[in-house]
Formats: sequence, C-alpha cells, structure tokens
Amino acid sequence: MSQSSSIVGCLILDGDKVGLIVNEIKSGTWTEEPLFNWTTSYEIKYVDGQHCVMTSGSFERLLKKGKIVLLTIPPTGVLPPSYPTGGPSDDS
Repeated sequence: MSQSSSIVGCLILDGDKVGLIVNEIKSGTWTEEPLFNWTTSYEIKYVDGQHCVMTSGSFERLLKKGKIVLLTIPPTGVLPPSYPTGGPSDDS
C-alpha cells in the first residue's frame, strides 16, 4: 500500500477468516536519528469475534506472500465519471 492511501474499511481474507480493517494506528517514538520515528499498525476485527493489531510491515509481508487477500477497497468518496457504479445507466 502506498503511504498516501488508507486501507481502513477494506475487507480481507486472512487464511480462512474474513476480517475488516477498522482503524489505522500511527504512533511515534523519540530517537536520536531521525529525531522522531513513526510506525503504523492496523486494527482488524474478524467475523468470528477475534481482534488483531498488526504492524504495516507484517501486513505488507503477508499480503505479498498471498496469506492475506484484499477482498474490497474502501470508497474514496470521489469516483471518476467512467467508473462503473452498478446503478442504472443514464440514457437521457
């Protein structure tokens, strides 16, 4: 995932479990070099009631290995005019 895109709202398949990414957690620590170090984690809730907080690095590795699959991409609120929305066509 790119740094500018958020995956909050994505449905995922994690092994045999379906989950929803419900939160992006950014935290930072004071270090010598660089002065502030940011980390990102994702809060995932699964349909079986389980809950997980996973670092973005772990999420990316599991995604690349195919152990996690993105089932949906969250809406951005802005769609290009050519994007198919599934609604009736406007033939007026």
